Amino acid sequence: MKIEPKINVCARFLYMYSQEAKEINTGLLVFYQLQDSAGIALMLGCDYRNDDALIIHAGIKQDQSIFRFSYDINNSYLNNFSGGRGAWEFSLILTGQLGKPLFAVRIK
Repeated sequence: MKIEPKINVCARFLYMYSQEAKEINTGLLVFYQLQDSAGIALMLGCDYRNDDALIIHAGIKQDQSIFRFSYDINNSYLNNFSGGRGAWEFSLILTGQLGKPLFAVRIK
């Protein structure tokens, strides 16, 4: 959802279920388009993983790629085992458009 020409907000919801395990994540990402850049935006966000952790995100989006650092802050019983330390994560996310291939291979 575009808030201003340079600011885009993306609400997130993820539900995963497998036998006895389930996970629910909700969150918000905010993208800020840099003024004199071709397709480059700064990204900040926050997610909540039900009964487990608060996740803080920061990164850069360039065209169809997102380079993101995240940090999980435990708020569950796992905090006892991690000594109060969370976990760092680096993500490379590739996005595409419906009906178009993500990778195009040309054969001559």
